[in-house]
Amino acid sequence: MWAPNLQGSRDAPSLYHHKKKSLFSAKVFCEATTDLRMPNCSRSGDSDVPQMTAQCGKTLRFGSKSGMGKLACLSPKNGCDYGSMNPLISGPSPDLSVHNTNPGDIARAPLQTNRRQFLFAAAAGLPLALPRVGFAAGAEPAPSRPPVVDTHVHCFSGKNDARFPYHPRAPYRPEPAATPQQLLQCMDEAGVDFAVIVHPEPYQDDHRYLEYCFDTGKSRFKGTCLVFSDRPESMAKLPDLAKRRPIVAVRVHAYAPDRLPPFGKPELRELWRIAGAHGLSVQIHFEPRYATGYEPLIKEFSDVKVIIDHLGRPFQGTPGEHEVVVRWSRYSNTVMKLSAIPASTAYPHRDIAPIIKRLTQEYGPERVIYGGGFGAEATGKSYRAAIEQARSHVSFLSTGDQAKLFGENAARLFGFKRA
Repeated sequence: MWAPNLQGSRDAPSLYHHKKKSLFSAKVFCEATTDLRMPNCSRSGDSDVPQMTAQCGKTLRFGSKSGMGKLACLSPKNGCDYGSMNPLISGPSPDLSVHNTNPGDIARAPLQTNRRQFLFAAAAGLPLALPRVGFAAGAEPAPSRPPVVDTHVHCFSGKNDARFPYHPRAPYRPEPAATPQQLLQCMDEAGVDFAVIVHPEPYQDDHRYLEYCFDTGKSRFKGTCLVFSDRPESMAKLPDLAKRRPIVAVRVHAYAPDRLPPFGKPELRELWRIAGAHGLSVQIHFEPRYATGYEPLIKEFSDVKVIIDHLGRPFQGTPGEHEVVVRWSRYSNTVMKLSAIPASTAYPHRDIAPIIKRLTQEYGPERVIYGGGFGAEATGKSYRAAIEQARSHVSFLSTGDQAKLFGENAARLFGFKRA
């Protein structure tokens, strides 16, 4: 831990020089060194928008997409465009303590002092207490915001992009593009740290666009691939792809009678074996009537994680058929995905809430992950709204268990790590 001093100077009081408003709130990202200072405002004619710098000259910045951005006041007449800032002054303590967090993490802290206390301490050159605003080498890590991971994203180049054509066997062909660049912008605006790109069926086993997504998103993206166990040339692609790229799972579909995997045959077992040999999960997307075809492999390959997409599609089968999926909770290698949540306004007009609650209770919050909300029309606002809508379905969980479901479980399962 290290404790920089807030320098008493004519600049420090300017933070509370507002006539109408002197309260601030903040997301804080700190590039730590040894000493914090408040220089004059860099905005011409506005002495009430200070910034803080470290002794090395680096600005302590707040709020923009890159994790950087100047301190700014809340007074509308000042025209501040850097968001809001919390000076993080708390009480009369003589220590200005800055604790360690991981680089890039964001900490929050409430303002707990008044103008008189601040001005007196600053003018006298006294240090003030700052709880957890940054990080420093060798310091103890401080609590930070849990990661948020979207584990179910489809990206498309669009119907007219000749670089990445849809496969001749594509079951559908989306016209609008849903690009990794758009996804990254939505993630930044909605506070999503990482995403799993689920390679979509229009490309079949041609993974060029998935690889393009990886090149664009770099460490923020991982992905699932699609190969067909009954086609040797397709299966041959899996080992090389798993070695070269951040593949975390291979997906197997079973929802159309003319596109079923070879249940009960050696080919599908071989896919499971190869997935396990390369440290991959098997991600299954199916209608409940086909669930029994997967069960022998779930049992046999107990060391291979099995990710169950879209709650097991409870409304696309009978309650009895979906009960098979519920009972898979007894296998410790199964993981339920809270995704594609059906609205009660859509057919069959049933309430999904009791099913989500039961699945979460049966599997436990440590074995449920979240995905969804991104598409061609998505914005940062709509993307965030989708997350909050999903969160409302698990409001019965504690804050800590919700944090597991919306990111911590996936980060651990897929190996996402903040820089």
